[in-house]
Amino acid sequence: MTSRNPITIAILIRAGLVLVLLAAAAGAGLWLAEVTAPARRLPVNGLLDQQPRPEARDEREPAEPSHPVAEAPLGLFIRLDSSSDLELARRQMEMATEAGINRFTLSAPFPWPERSGALDIMWERLEIAAEVNPDAAVLLYLELDPPRDWLEAHESAKAMYGGDARSHVSIASNEWRDELEAGWETLGDALADHPMGAHVDGFILACYDDGQWRTGDAFDEGDENAAAFRAWLERLYESDEALQEAWADEDVTLEDASPPSRPEDNGAPFLEPPEDQPVIDYLRFASEFRAERIAEFAALAKTHGGAERDVLVPYGYSLELTNNKAGHFGLARLLNSPVDGFVSPVSQVDRGIGGTGGFMGPVDSVIRHGKQWHLIDDTRTGIIHDPDTGEASRMEGIRAGDIYNVQARNFASALSHGLGLMWADPAGEGALYDPQMWERFEGMRESYGRLLGARETEGRSVSGAPGPGRTQLAVVVDERSRAYYRDSDGLNESLLHGAREAALRSGVPVQFVLLSDILEGQGPDAAVYLFPNTFYLPEADRETLHAYLEDRRAAAIWLYAPGYLDPEPHVDHIAATTRFDVFSSDEPVLGEHTFKLSGRLFEEDQVIGSGRELDPAFYMEAEEGNELAAYDATGETSIGIAFLEGGWTSIYVADPWISPRLLRELLYLLGEHVYFPSSPPHFFDAAFFGPETMTLHANASGERRINLGWAFMVRDLLNPAAGWPRRNRLDLPMDTGDTRILELIPANDQ
Repeated sequence: MTSRNPITIAILIRAGLVLVLLAAAAGAGLWLAEVTAPARRLPVNGLLDQQPRPEARDEREPAEPSHPVAEAPLGLFIRLDSSSDLELARRQMEMATEAGINRFTLSAPFPWPERSGALDIMWERLEIAAEVNPDAAVLLYLELDPPRDWLEAHESAKAMYGGDARSHVSIASNEWRDELEAGWETLGDALADHPMGAHVDGFILACYDDGQWRTGDAFDEGDENAAAFRAWLERLYESDEALQEAWADEDVTLEDASPPSRPEDNGAPFLEPPEDQPVIDYLRFASEFRAERIAEFAALAKTHGGAERDVLVPYGYSLELTNNKAGHFGLARLLNSPVDGFVSPVSQVDRGIGGTGGFMGPVDSVIRHGKQWHLIDDTRTGIIHDPDTGEASRMEGIRAGDIYNVQARNFASALSHGLGLMWADPAGEGALYDPQMWERFEGMRESYGRLLGARETEGRSVSGAPGPGRTQLAVVVDERSRAYYRDSDGLNESLLHGAREAALRSGVPVQFVLLSDILEGQGPDAAVYLFPNTFYLPEADRETLHAYLEDRRAAAIWLYAPGYLDPEPHVDHIAATTRFDVFSSDEPVLGEHTFKLSGRLFEEDQVIGSGRELDPAFYMEAEEGNELAAYDATGETSIGIAFLEGGWTSIYVADPWISPRLLRELLYLLGEHVYFPSSPPHFFDAAFFGPETMTLHANASGERRINLGWAFMVRDLLNPAAGWPRRNRLDLPMDTGDTRILELIPANDQ
């Protein structure tokens, strides 16, 4: 393990990136997801004037670039049921149409065989859309769960947990699959024959909990699922002898293997083969087979519903779902399938005022594969429509300006990464019945279309740095490792949620990608790669990954136990992955670390870390000057940096944790351009970067000083009254929850 040049802060920090932040005050934000309805309601019109304060426009405003305007991938989503007020849906579609939005997503019942009335309901909703907007392009949101009476009549199709039949269908049920095909034949014929069929642009295939293809944490022991598991094992192992060796069970055969019982939580974070190999295999199967089934159902939609129509699915939530049994970790398999794209709500973890509203999955990998990803903005607006009076009111305590700022943040996250966005009325109760809201949406549509036109004309990537540099940070999520460790004791929350939130508050452009793309050479060209959960890494993949990092002369930040499982756990595998001498502690160690340097964001001897008990716990030996932190309890090095032969850098954090502050400190140490200064007061705002935009969503009140790094003509995308000529630095006063989307036009383009 060769290392060069012990670290010194002065060498690794570019002095030109240092600016001073001024004046900060604490601010408290409204957590939108937790607002409760008080007894008194206020009229909507009395609250709509609470918008972010305008700012005087500089007299020398940026020149308007001339590019064709593309159609922005923005739309309205109304989820309806049998009791929904269709007149209210019509009025919201009218507001969307006036804002230039032609894309509607409307829920409709799937036409199950021997069930009448489904098509009539669908035609009624499509006719309203077409009357409101003759150019309406409608996505039909179809729930594929079988009707309750069908399921009760087909007991063998039910999922079976612990000997008890459950109230949902087994993913492996072939009876269900055959009924779906018959329903698609009916729907396809109807769309071909009915004039409203021309308005159907595609389908969203929903199923299981909240329509998101996720189920609970039990293992389906039903006959059909067991048969599917055996077929999957046969493809994996090919012979009884190979299965017996892997499972350390001389009696098991491919003909009689069955799903294992759910493992007990014994406090150990990792599953250990061969004892736990049946569980590891079942967890892999749960995601891979679900993805295969989704691809099969998408093919049915294409075959019978029309090959030209898009098929989208709510799937791939590997950054959101912490249950390793959820079946959501087969996204890579769907990137070469009939599925055209994916949909997801904004993250439920940190979506309120001042929050990041993070992505549920590796959206940038999906875009790189030519697929779509659409965000569903189901922000709770507090608007309630009274069907008797036709008037709308907003719950007291929910400010219109706060709602608008959260919606602007969600729009900015889609804009920055080239995603679609659907503004949602998730219960069909008039959540978007607000004319001023749609005026803002119209401005967003126009801005997105103009910028999208520029991207297409100039061949720009949909996600990256605003300036001439490459993407600075890539968060690399590993689907495969989800089958090799337990999801107990908050490990996934700390690793995946923590890494996502830290990245979005780091102050640099970031992409979220799959490890499989990196290993296949299809990942982004980034300066730094953050690996939060790369625990299973066979030797061949480790060598491929190192070659990828070396080729880009990049830096890797590893969390906790990278490469530990190969497939059996051993500390030497971590050493081989990180290129440090790594050892395992004899006893559990508390995840508290003393920072060894006086950095930009940490003082020397400051204690940081997860605070959780680490068992197993790992530590490393690093060359003098390259120790960044040590366990407070033992003094052993727990965070280190090494500059390796071949030109790449390895940073190992032996804790399943990373914070925005630590990540930003590490980026400074690596000499990366952070867009926010390094001196107090420090703001860790949610920040989104596109090739021509930078967005801040403030988590506290105070003045931000931004170092753009290059000269730009700057305009406020949502407030045309604000503009700045030829700036490489910018001061922005912001209150808690403010959202500022800055369009950055390189000054040399003027």
